[in-house]
Amino acid sequence: MQIPVFNKAADTENRVADSSVLKPLPLLAAVCINNSRFALLLYRCSYGLFALSLLLVFYPYIIEQPFWVLGLVLCWSGLWLVYRREIKSCIAGALSFSGNHWVLEQEGCTCQLELAGEVLCWSWLIILPLRETATGKARRLLVFADALSKDDNASLRRWLRACLTPKA
Repeated sequence: MQIPVFNKAADTENRVADSSVLKPLPLLAAVCINNSRFALLLYRCSYGLFALSLLLVFYPYIIEQPFWVLGLVLCWSGLWLVYRREIKSCIAGALSFSGNHWVLEQEGCTCQLELAGEVLCWSWLIILPLRETATGKARRLLVFADALSKDDNASLRRWLRACLTPKA
């Protein structure tokens, strides 16, 4: 959710508010995030269209000089590697909020995260920009609507709207 009347230029030194000064937020019961079929379909379509566009770009050169096939194959193999990495980076596990930290449990591994930016909450997609508290590594957690059960989806959206909306 975007914060109304938020001036990014005014607060360049302190990008993230100190959580010790803020009032603690209520707990969020763990929501179970599954693999999203919509995300898989979206990735397949977008990478497939990109592969097709590479063919359209290289086709005139391949007709003139067949060694351009090598360039096309190299581009397609790089695209395939990026696609595989993107599919493997999809997160499935349990997400909760307690003690002013997000807790993500996946495949027996638990990591604590903190909010690192503005949250996007659409009807079909939630994007949580998070930063690992231990390493400082930033990541964006993409949660598609079909990755959550209806109850988990409703409770996560309700919590985000109630707790992350600035109070005037």
